Amino acid sequence: MAKMVIHREGGQTIEISDLTLDEVKELAGLNGHSASAHPAAPSLPKKIAVRASDSDVDGFMAALTDRAKTFISILQQHPQGIEANSLAPLLGLNDPRQIGGFTGGGLAKIAKRFKIKMNDIYKSEVTFPNKKRTRMFYPGKVIKRQPLQMEKPAV
Repeated sequence: MAKMVIHREGGQTIEISDLTLDEVKELAGLNGHSASAHPAAPSLPKKIAVRASDSDVDGFMAALTDRAKTFISILQQHPQGIEANSLAPLLGLNDPRQIGGFTGGGLAKIAKRFKIKMNDIYKSEVTFPNKKRTRMFYPGKVIKRQPLQMEKPAV
């Protein structure tokens, strides 16, 4: 059995003994900050339907950093895909694992702002040919359709 001790201002102490753990949890929820004895269920974020016409590809392309533009240009030049070990040096990265931080942290934030799904920008696939891990990057439909409006890096 559990014991609950409440310390109040002025040195007052209230001790409640012989409670089950569930009873202690229930009492702990009644701390004066709640309107009811039962905590409200957390509200789930409302899903907003985004139509394809709501995305702003031109705005997205204009907001890209130089490295992101280089990434898109490289993917456009490699419609059949490019392996991460080959892609990393072209982006000025020391290790292929850095691509994930670049695409997830930087590119994803910009894409979200313009209501573009990351799968529409690029796709990534991990395979194990000959028991060796290989990660490939492929252009998504936005990159395939978007005319190249930036300088092509030397590949």
